[in-house]
Amino acid sequence: GVDGAILDAAVRLLGEVGYGALTMEAVAAAAGVSKPTLYRRFGGRAPLVAAAFARLRVGGAPAPTGDVRRDLVAQLRHARAVLERVGMSLVGVCLAEADAHPDLIAALRAGSLQPGRRLVHDALAAARDRGELAAGADLETAVEALVGALYARRLAGDAPADGWEERVVDLVLRGLAPTADPAGPG
Repeated sequence: GVDGAILDAAVRLLGEVGYGALTMEAVAAAAGVSKPTLYRRFGGRAPLVAAAFARLRVGGAPAPTGDVRRDLVAQLRHARAVLERVGMSLVGVCLAEADAHPDLIAALRAGSLQPGRRLVHDALAAARDRGELAAGADLETAVEALVGALYARRLAGDAPADGWEERVVDLVLRGLAPTADPAGPG
């Protein structure tokens, strides 16, 4: 549909020119729509970019399988691919220009960043409910460790090596594993 063409064009241009150089004119031309159509549907650059990023990050996220390790690795791989495609330019705006672009930051948080973290949290919560993680596991900190590791690696300029997602997930899952009952036999 028209919205899909617009969002695809916005994603492509974000990857090519970044947020700072992205114009509504360029998106309209790339999507084959008029500027008034673009403004009617999205209102402005910030909501358009937030919707495009949400389509990539949340709309394209892998479906849960019920295997916590597989689900977390898939989520990290997907988040990494999105960051490599367009996200680091948006992360840069978030870090450097939050005061200048509060509308963009709020829209990104609501439409992509918080829902993306919720996908990781939900995979962990389901595993905890199945008894695969400690009952008192600190899931919020685990989400921060998993997602934060990706941002830290990217900001440091290091491309994650093969198996990186598995190593990060395994490290976090070891920290959340149920412990043997000290009062039990053994």
